[in-house]
Amino acid sequence: MKERLEPFRGVRDIEPHQMRGTFEECRYRGRILGRDFVDMDPKRSIAMVTLDIQDTGISFQPGDRLAVMPMNSWTECAKVAAALGLDTLLEQPVALDRTWTRFADHLGSIERTSRPQLNVIDILRKGHLAPITKELATKMHTLLRASSHSVLQVLATNEWPVRASLGDLLQAAVKDTPSRVWDQAFDLSGNLAWLVDLIPVEVPRTYSISNHSEELLPSTIDLTISRSEYDLCDTFAVSNRITRNGVSSGFLNPPVGEEMDVLDDEELLIGISRPFAFQLPFDNTTPIALFAGGSGIAPFRSFWQARCGRAWGKTTLYLGVQSREKFAYENELRQYVNEGLLEVHTAFSRDSRGLVYNSATHDLEEKEIAPRYIDGLIVEQGQYICDLVMSKVRSSISMIVYHECYITDMSRIYRSKEASEVTFTCADQ
Repeated sequence: MKERLEPFRGVRDIEPHQMRGTFEECRYRGRILGRDFVDMDPKRSIAMVTLDIQDTGISFQPGDRLAVMPMNSWTECAKVAAALGLDTLLEQPVALDRTWTRFADHLGSIERTSRPQLNVIDILRKGHLAPITKELATKMHTLLRASSHSVLQVLATNEWPVRASLGDLLQAAVKDTPSRVWDQAFDLSGNLAWLVDLIPVEVPRTYSISNHSEELLPSTIDLTISRSEYDLCDTFAVSNRITRNGVSSGFLNPPVGEEMDVLDDEELLIGISRPFAFQLPFDNTTPIALFAGGSGIAPFRSFWQARCGRAWGKTTLYLGVQSREKFAYENELRQYVNEGLLEVHTAFSRDSRGLVYNSATHDLEEKEIAPRYIDGLIVEQGQYICDLVMSKVRSSISMIVYHECYITDMSRIYRSKEASEVTFTCADQ
């Protein structure tokens, strides 16, 4: 959050976690090689997505992040095309506005060619279709001359963005808008300039890189993607509850059994970013403690791969997940634990089938434990964590907290001692 807030001063309209980047961050191209299970969850709500970056020249280190420009699903593109009558015009060129022109120039610079011509399908595939923002709803209201009851109903909500897509709004608005007004607003006989005015360029999503490579120029990147789900808002889901997937997480990690939304020759725009405050310590003898919840384990996989067997300092992972079925990378973690290279402590919030680290056998042993959260685990391990923080030899300890960590009362852990030298490194997803 500190990194995202750095360029801003004064009053902000949005929260740090809502801040997004721009397509200009993504200066490389990559392809999705596959999606693999990382736990025993049959729904694969968390998956390891592997991208091919061969010959891109990308290099990365533990803690780095990958910005990905997502693409809309073919289903959402079809809904918009059907409502606007664009079914037979998908390959028709579109007159671009300033932002889309910059995007086209950016594509040309990556491909080292002149500015490519963008067609209707390019706008639908790479534009922002969901969720519905206030700006998007206002544009619809203006184009339809305040004649659509559905658009007015959306504008009356107090929850922004609205949990629905442009396709949902268009399919509802076409039914209650006079055909004369609709045809004038979405004129198909011209250069379709209204399309790029209605649909802005999508923004990238940023994910922590989950692998470490010894290669000078790595050939693949692993991402740990937790699929986001939400219920369609009541305006469009009148009778039944309808669950939708997040634009980017659903694109990268679709539900099991659904077809991929990426063509074989389709490439993604990607880019690397390096957070200065989220890196491994330079001194390999420094012990580190990693705190993660659920998919927050994503960056730490690159951390333990980089350190285990190569660093003298102790590496300890504190992990909180819902159940044993959602314990990600268990086999890999067990291998490092059995080799004495890593210490793992777990907390399952909805499962009593616990795992306890045995320092004598270097193993994770089954044990019945009442469901608990990671803050309870931290209190249980309070003496050891206290010794790390209150280092008697004044050597810095990096305590890295990521994504979902809840420390309720640290005073219970180090109540009457003074910290000598402490480095807290925090990151958010």
